[in-house]
Parts: sequence; C-alpha cells; structure tokens
Amino acid sequence: MKKILVVDDEFDILTTWRLVLEMEGYEMSTTANGRIALDAARSNAPDLVITDWMMPQN
Repeated sequence: MKKILVVDDEFDILTTWRLVLEMEGYEMSTTANGRIALDAARSNAPDLVITDWMMPQN
C-alpha cells in the first residue's frame, strides 16, 4: 500500500484529503506544519507528500 503524507495548516483540508485518499486505498498520515512533517517523513518515509505552500513553521 502506498503511503501519502499530507501537510496543511487547515483542518478541513486535511480531513478532506484523508477521506478521499483513504477511500482510494492509500495509507494516510497528516500534519499541520512543516516541522512536524519533516519529522514524520524521516521516521516513516512516505511515497508521496502533498503540501500546502504557505504555512506557519515551514
């Protein structure tokens, strides 16, 4: 199963991405800022990262 990390500071967008991609069979993880995303990607490398371009703590 492919792993996708979605990074966004807006809860509604994270929720939407999670619902859509999980329904398509992807393993999902989400984070709310860039620093946490880097830690998450280092500890459990995703196959794809989808990220908001402008967020706090990038």
